[in-house]
Amino acid sequence: MKTDTKTNAKLRKLSSIVSLCIIVAILLGQITLRIIEKRKVEKLHDNAVTAGQAYLQTKYGFTTDLTDETEYPARQRILLGEGIYEFSAEYNGRKFYVWVNSNTDDTDKCKDSYQYEDMFSEIKKRLYAEFPTSFIHYFWIGDDDEWETSHLLNGGFSEYYDGSNFDDILKKSGMGNIKFCVANASFKDSDIPQMLSDLNFSYCLTAFDNAEHLNEFQKLVEDTGTQLSTEYTLYKYAYPYITENINNLHGEVSTPQIVLHDAEDFVYSYLPIENSGFPVAADIAPPTALETKAFTELFYYAGSKTSEGYDERQYVDTPVSVPHYFECGYGDVMIYYPLEKLKKYRIEDISYAWYSRGGFSNNRNIEKPVVFGDYAVLRLQYGEMYFMLVDMSGKGEYTPGWAVK
Repeated sequence: MKTDTKTNAKLRKLSSIVSLCIIVAILLGQITLRIIEKRKVEKLHDNAVTAGQAYLQTKYGFTTDLTDETEYPARQRILLGEGIYEFSAEYNGRKFYVWVNSNTDDTDKCKDSYQYEDMFSEIKKRLYAEFPTSFIHYFWIGDDDEWETSHLLNGGFSEYYDGSNFDDILKKSGMGNIKFCVANASFKDSDIPQMLSDLNFSYCLTAFDNAEHLNEFQKLVEDTGTQLSTEYTLYKYAYPYITENINNLHGEVSTPQIVLHDAEDFVYSYLPIENSGFPVAADIAPPTALETKAFTELFYYAGSKTSEGYDERQYVDTPVSVPHYFECGYGDVMIYYPLEKLKKYRIEDISYAWYSRGGFSNNRNIEKPVVFGDYAVLRLQYGEMYFMLVDMSGKGEYTPGWAVK
């Protein structure tokens, strides 16, 4: 009996040892696999660096360090998942990117943006020669993305630009996108639209009535920031001063008309958002004037068993304008309220209160208008919208109840 007990104890001990050995073997195996995988990744990375440096030497006759530092880490990670390495580089005071495609052994496995500024300068030279009072709102150029990346590589070309073959490169394998604004001019008799089309550019060309409003729009673009400044929404704020637009954003050449409506106290335009690209006006029912008290009561809610009430009427009890109602549909109603009608107030104190019956909790707010030219510009978005200008002088900062956590 004692012998059996000792035997069982030995077996259990042996079993524990075997189990431990198996666990250790598995862990060692996993560690080994990770080491192998890490070395493999490092080797692929090093090979990509070597390929990128060899590419620069062949294309330009110089080489430089390639680093993983980037302004766009999210893009870099996504590209790497697609087998494309993105490296930062600097040479002769110029910062640029080098992209190495690990999915191909072709001679076109590398691209770079070293000559981006040179190619940009060529376009600027052509545009500014014909339209000296102008500025480029947005510019992008690259090849036709035969790599089929999820991110277009700005300035990325494998072919060398020698100063004379700009057209050849663009027509052969390039494409671009440009937003160009001018003043006191028209594109109707210009060769610029055809030139851009021939070079595989999608373009949006906009004319302003004078240089003052063109400069004001340029400042609006610069003040808004890089991300928003590339959107077409900003054109809506300058809409009354735009005299012409021609674009090929949807394949065919389009010349949308500038349409403004008079509502006695202000002018307005309805710009549906489904018209991506330069804003295109559409018809809308005229606004309905309201009693001031009817609008003020929109900022009061007694509450219910399921929702908390609020009373924000003190923020809208100093009206500056007659309240109005718009059915905005699926788009923006832009209100251009003349500054002339507001001259008895400090423009810094003027805001516009709005209320929406769209069914969302964030159904009201008081916002600052954008001053552009001779107007305070208001943007009403989507659905049934009520608005009124108010004087906020002497009032505390307004925070709608739905925004309070």
